[in-house]
Amino acid sequence: MTLRSSGYSYGVRISHPEPAMRLDDNCFDLRDGETRLIRVTGIDPARLTVPHRTRMPA
Repeated sequence: MTLRSSGYSYGVRISHPEPAMRLDDNCFDLRDGETRLIRVTGIDPARLTVPHRTRMPA
């Protein structure tokens, strides 16, 4: 899956209750306009959602 940020996104995490799901990265920051390709296995990536939290670090 590809994630793209609009604004600074701090502590991006992807979660789902499927125990077989594996991600190659699951805790990162994205700068405004930055994209990140995450490899997902064990689940259809279309079933995932990423909560939107945008804030500036203190």
